[in-house]
Amino acid sequence: MKTKGFALVTVLMLVLVMMVLLFGAMSLTSQTVIFIGNFKYRTAALYVAESGISYAINYIEQNPSATGTITGSMKNSQGEFSVDITNSITANGKAVLTSTGKVGMFRRKVQATVEREAGSYNAIGSDGPIKLDGKVFINGISSILDPKLESGNVHTNYNGVNNAIEGLGSLILSMTGQCSAPNKSKITVDIPDSQKKESSQTLQPIDKDSLLAPLRQDTDVSTTVPSDGKIVKNTHLTGDVVINGLVDLAAGTILYVEGNLTINGGLQGSGTLVVDGKTTLKGTTELKTNNTDGLVLYSGSDVTIAHPLVVVAADGSMAGGQDSVAEYFASMPEYAPLYITHNLPASGQSCTGSDFFQWYKDNQNSTDADFRLWKYGDGTAANPGLSAEVIKWLDNSTSITSQIVQHTNQ
Repeated sequence: MKTKGFALVTVLMLVLVMMVLLFGAMSLTSQTVIFIGNFKYRTAALYVAESGISYAINYIEQNPSATGTITGSMKNSQGEFSVDITNSITANGKAVLTSTGKVGMFRRKVQATVEREAGSYNAIGSDGPIKLDGKVFINGISSILDPKLESGNVHTNYNGVNNAIEGLGSLILSMTGQCSAPNKSKITVDIPDSQKKESSQTLQPIDKDSLLAPLRQDTDVSTTVPSDGKIVKNTHLTGDVVINGLVDLAAGTILYVEGNLTINGGLQGSGTLVVDGKTTLKGTTELKTNNTDGLVLYSGSDVTIAHPLVVVAADGSMAGGQDSVAEYFASMPEYAPLYITHNLPASGQSCTGSDFFQWYKDNQNSTDADFRLWKYGDGTAANPGLSAEVIKWLDNSTSITSQIVQHTNQ
């Protein structure tokens, strides 16, 4: 009997241990289910919060001055979001969005600072009428480092009796944006009607006195332009001024001309140019793609921007003779400078202007691996090589390389 009794106690103890283990396993399973459920809802709350950010961005695009709190829900979910908008788009181009997503008892918060993309910009803006003649390209990119296409617009506030935006007889125009004026019927440039817009937008005011304030407070102002055209200090010129050669305005510098200004050779840099009278700017045949900054131009009267070889008559008309270099650069593919500088071999990176074209001629049929990789690519999206259009354009330069060198050195 004692032996049987011991066996019964043993069995009962084993049953008890198994029950403890079973309840423990059930408890662990329950906790795991709860944990998985919590993780699911916390993740869902995060997605809802991110959905709120997307919703708020779209809302601001439709309502640029929007502030305060907006609410909504994520489609096909049980979640809701609330987004607080701190909007300073008009002041510094930014808005801070704080989105709280809620699913059940769980909340997740996401904060994002968004900026207004260029999207489009006024490549040409004026209070007076605008006349376009010759071969004109109006477009843009975000930057040299981010060559995303941006639409270049032309706008004038002019609403007088003459045409607001006019295309002259020989105009060949390529533009990505719109022409706008207070009276759409005064836009006579030959472009599709979809690119003509009636708008009374107010251009950002440019105050001449504010632009000149740093110069007037400067006690060391130059009265001449250096022979190399590099302006590194504030400069004040009087009377009508003609500068032959490239003018390079260093950042923070001001060039002030009390009279009319003609620049034969190009204008670049990131300074400020103020002209009391008429401004005539002729470009340069040299390709420069490493300047990501712009400059400020204020002209009290008409502005004429022309090819370097164009002759501008007293009445404002333009004429230019046949010139192989001028015709060559006029035929340049729209994005050639960007394509050319992408993955440029080390041997060509220090070559600018005419040196680049001489380098290309010397290597046109080269078997160098780096040169051929740059020119033809490797078939991948990261390195597609030059387009057939750009290669054809560059190949055409080899017959006039000496003339390009001559023009650049003039």
